[in-house]
Amino acid sequence: MPTPPPRLDAVLALLNDGADVTKTLDLARAHVSEAEALTLATAMEMKCGTLTCIDLRDCNLSGRGVAALSKAAGKCVCLHTLRLCGNGLTLDGASSVAELVAEHQTLTKLELRYCRMESRACEVVCSAVGKSLSLEELNLSGNAISDSVAQALAGSIYSTISLLKLSLADTNLKNLICRSPASIPVGHLPVDKPLLNGVETLFENLKRSPLRELHLPFNVISTEMAASLGAVLSASSKLTTLNLHSCDLSDEAVLELARGIRSGPQRRDAMKLVGLDLSAVADRLQLPEKEGVTWNDHQQILDFFMQEILDRELGLTSRPDSQQSSRPGSRQKSRPDSRHTHAHTHSRTHARAHTHSLTHTSTCTYKL
Repeated sequence: MPTPPPRLDAVLALLNDGADVTKTLDLARAHVSEAEALTLATAMEMKCGTLTCIDLRDCNLSGRGVAALSKAAGKCVCLHTLRLCGNGLTLDGASSVAELVAEHQTLTKLELRYCRMESRACEVVCSAVGKSLSLEELNLSGNAISDSVAQALAGSIYSTISLLKLSLADTNLKNLICRSPASIPVGHLPVDKPLLNGVETLFENLKRSPLRELHLPFNVISTEMAASLGAVLSASSKLTTLNLHSCDLSDEAVLELARGIRSGPQRRDAMKLVGLDLSAVADRLQLPEKEGVTWNDHQQILDFFMQEILDRELGLTSRPDSQQSSRPGSRQKSRPDSRHTHAHTHSRTHARAHTHSLTHTSTCTYKL
């Protein structure tokens, strides 16, 4: 066996020191060969009662190395965080991780970003999530979410009691084509009953999940998908953070999300939409200039957007002028041409229905 690199050598020394009370194993970005991984796994078992965090990000691990380390991590009875981002999770490695997730009693955070998992490996991990009684955060960003993976994740979302944060950034998440009746196996749903595809099922099950944060950056979110997310926001009493950074949302998609927020159980609480530049939306929707209002103030934009623009889009009855004039930042002042401005804005809203990229990275907190 080749001599371990200095950093790995120091970590092994700490792990093998019987008197040491090491709680964190940090080897992030240290290249670890398969042979070294097997040695490291043995040393980790020496500290199975004390290790609480294992960080193996970007260690160039794959195959048996990941499997051995995952099994060793499963024996760490106090483990709460496992980071395997940037390594190659084959089916063997994914199966070991899945076993850890399903059986471990203290694991709360699992990070598997960009692990190059194939569909079957990702399905195995996702299926195990629903069996965990402790996992609160799951990060699968950078792994392609196929229809079968989305279905497996949807099943876990439906049954989980602990998962609070789910990250699916850059996962090629999109509206997948529904399976045709001919592809339905005998003994399953009748052929005349339509089936939801994986993404639709996932969003449907989110309505009843304890999830509080959903992160979907760098995915293409169509208007239809935004409508599904809006339905989640409308039904869920838990979800308060939705990250849509760089999701190429059209104005119609933003309206669908606003519809869900407005009618949802969280509308009177703080709702965070991350990555949406409402000032750009306000500009495209031709919000009229108002004295005392600065349209780069996200709270004021949302107040006006939700109360007037969305009211007209949904065909709701406008509020009395006395209420409209009391918006945050506005002054009590008569405007003889306000009807003309509102009508003009309404007509321009429909005429300007087109797709725009909303890639602003700021976080906006909206109180509805």
